[in-house]
Amino acid sequence: PFDAAEEARQFALLRRYVDRQQWGPAVCLAREWLISKAVVGEGWLERKARTQAERRLNQLASVGAGDLDAPSSELRRAYLLLRDSLRNYVMHAGMRPVDGLADLHDKAKDTLLSLGAWVGRPLPLDRAATDARCLISPIGLSPGALFTAIPVHSPRPELVGASTGLLMQGSNIGSLLGPPITGVLVMDGGWSNAVWLTSAALGCVAVGGLFLHGRERRRLVP
Repeated sequence: PFDAAEEARQFALLRRYVDRQQWGPAVCLAREWLISKAVVGEGWLERKARTQAERRLNQLASVGAGDLDAPSSELRRAYLLLRDSLRNYVMHAGMRPVDGLADLHDKAKDTLLSLGAWVGRPLPLDRAATDARCLISPIGLSPGALFTAIPVHSPRPELVGASTGLLMQGSNIGSLLGPPITGVLVMDGGWSNAVWLTSAALGCVAVGGLFLHGRERRRLVP
């Protein structure tokens, strides 16, 4: 099991790699060590558990540094440098343009050794799911505008009630399915993973609004 003894043993090996400037094994082990610590429950060697743990780390990385406390922000900074700079440089055998290679080695040493602060301590990953900015949007005004426009767009006056019912069904289906689908996408890869869904939804609202606006003008303007 990945208990305290195994955790300390692996970090001691990581420190030995750093002391010998064996950056390849050091960077690879550091990433896997963080993933092992992020695994919830047993089965820290199982692929599914490690994939979910990596998603938790990526979720932390997707949160702005200003939304985190100091320890979480430092862990985020170390993981981003490890994931986006050091690991790419090592895995591509240095076939990347890098300015200041000596500085990169110094950053690698400082970053890898700074992970020692988390030996024997849980990673603050649950905080990343709650310490985030709240988005306030005027999109809630859309239902009111649509209900107001129903008398104009209903085929006949006696069908206003049916048109209202159809509109309520459509909006309620969106309210029912939208949040859980967005939540799954965010948990899978952060908010950047849900951009296409929210953008498509807002695009449909914009196109629909333009279409209805043109139709209203044709029907209301003599």
